[in-house]
Parts: sequence; structure tokens; C-alpha cells
Amino acid sequence: MTRRKAPVPKRPKPMKRAHAPHLTWAWPSDVGVESAYTIFTLTETDRQKIIAWAKKQDATAVKMQLKSGVFKDDPMTMARLRHGLPNYGACGGAITYHFTPTSLGVVLTVTHGVTKEKLDLTDYDSW
Repeated sequence: MTRRKAPVPKRPKPMKRAHAPHLTWAWPSDVGVESAYTIFTLTETDRQKIIAWAKKQDATAVKMQLKSGVFKDDPMTMARLRHGLPNYGACGGAITYHFTPTSLGVVLTVTHGVTKEKLDLTDYDSW
């Protein structure tokens, strides 16, 4: 008796929602997946906007950290700050992405960890 190999399931592709064309996300039930997960992706345009905004925020963060004098006793951190590299702590997480699905569309905001500034990339025109 020969054993048949079980077919390998393909990873489901995220579905595009009509009310949020700039983001791709899917509920598990939409793609026939048993486990609970949601996928959010950025467009290349949004990604480029975030990179440019983050560079400006990093420059502001360096100025804030140099002015505060918190790291004056740490020569390694001070050297990094003088070279324009802000200190984000042990984990290094500087940017937080907030994806908020609503009945109208997905709200996308990005928050900088040091400056606390927010960038709103929500595509309100598609609502």
C-alpha cells in the first residue's frame, strides 16, 4: 500500500478592500485561513514619505538629546549624537506604525518614539 503525500497548502494572498485601496489587509475568514491574523502593507509612496519624515525626526531627536544633556556622561552615545545618530535605547525602536481598521477605511498614522510627532498617511479621499 502506497502512502499519498498530503498537498502543501499555499499561503493565501491578502485581499484588497475597495474602501482602502492604499492598504492591503485581510481578515482570516476572507482568505479561508483558520488562524487569526491580519496583514497590513504600505505602498511604496507611503514608505518613501515615512523614510523622509523619519530622517527629519531623527535630526530633531539628536538636537533634543544633545540639549537635554542626559547622555553627557556616556562618551559612546555622545559620539553617536555628534554624528547625527539619535539614541533609541536598547531595543532601538524609533517608529511605531498604527493601523486602525474602521468601517470607512484604514487609518494609518506613524509616531516617532523620541519626538512624539505623528505623521498621518490616511487616504481620506478614498473614503
